[in-house]
Amino acid sequence: MMDKNQAFDWLSGASDIPADGGIEQNEAMMREAVEQQMEMARLVHSVFETPQGMDLMERLYNLTQGAPLMKVSGSLVDGEVALSPADWAYIREGQNSVIRFLLGQIELAKNPPEMQQPQEGEQ
Repeated sequence: MMDKNQAFDWLSGASDIPADGGIEQNEAMMREAVEQQMEMARLVHSVFETPQGMDLMERLYNLTQGAPLMKVSGSLVDGEVALSPADWAYIREGQNSVIRFLLGQIELAKNPPEMQQPQEGEQ
């Protein structure tokens, strides 16, 4: 255990850094992350491109992003407001973010970005 007067050695793991500074390893990790994101996007797209998927997306959209943010009448329980408006806004925003995620994944699958190649002089 370090005592409070001892400095932390930030370079203790520096010997594990490859000679190229980890650029190749970093690029490989970035390619893997992009491929995982594209795999998710293709999955979401394949589900929602069907007629049933399009119908489901339209219904989900209308229930969330297409609906008013707050319905005060829906929050009345025995004549009293069960949730504050901030609670409703938080709940509704969570619903909206799911739809935005799905729509974003569909768009990504339709229009995948090109992987950036290192420019001359970078490496």
